[in-house]
Amino acid sequence: FPVTIGMGKKLADLHLSGTRVFTAEAFAESVFGKVLLRDVDEEWVLDRELSLTQSEGYIRLKNILDRGMALVLLLLFLPLMAVISLGIVLLDGWPIFYLQKRQGLRGEVFEVFKFRTMKNRNVQGSDYTGEKDERVTFLGRFLRPSRLDEVPQLWNVLVGDMSLIGPRAEWVKLVKQYEREIPFYQMRHEVRPGLTGWAQVNYPYGANVEDTREKLRYDFFYIRNHSFLLDFQIVLKTVYVILAK
Repeated sequence: FPVTIGMGKKLADLHLSGTRVFTAEAFAESVFGKVLLRDVDEEWVLDRELSLTQSEGYIRLKNILDRGMALVLLLLFLPLMAVISLGIVLLDGWPIFYLQKRQGLRGEVFEVFKFRTMKNRNVQGSDYTGEKDERVTFLGRFLRPSRLDEVPQLWNVLVGDMSLIGPRAEWVKLVKQYEREIPFYQMRHEVRPGLTGWAQVNYPYGANVEDTREKLRYDFFYIRNHSFLLDFQIVLKTVYVILAK
């Protein structure tokens, strides 16, 4: 509702006295953990203090932690990766890995590594994979819910294509569609994409443009509020989501 001059003065006095005063938008964001896209316009980056430019110290430390943790996790998962690779070959043949071009930091294109969980990618079908998609392999029905199919992406983190935490790295083909249909979608590429992220743990797998629009609200919240504390919360929620499957 509109704020009158008298009310505005009282709110200003409260703010100056040390009381935290929230706008309706800021309160909604803090409660729901996502941004209202209807409020995003050309001036939003400046007016809403969107942290598109992260501090050099934060970036440097996060890159060190990302690569260090990726190396440790790759070594820990190596025996399991060998078992999964053997299972894929025995049950469904070659290839073991699936490579796909994804869009990363500031639009840079890279190839993401995943364990192959689809029977035949040459078969025509939807660009999205549903829960009961017939193209998913027998082993893939276990790997996908447990997120184990994404373990090879630790290599992408190690070489600097991705971060452990950030917005999902989307398929280049779909990015072009999203940028045409969703205003300001390209802003999510101002941070390095992540193996997991705020949108991934708060919203189920997207199956259409509307799902992508909803997930973008969570991505913007992360970009605006990124911190090591929020990253830690995402790690905990990721573990919970995986174990709850």
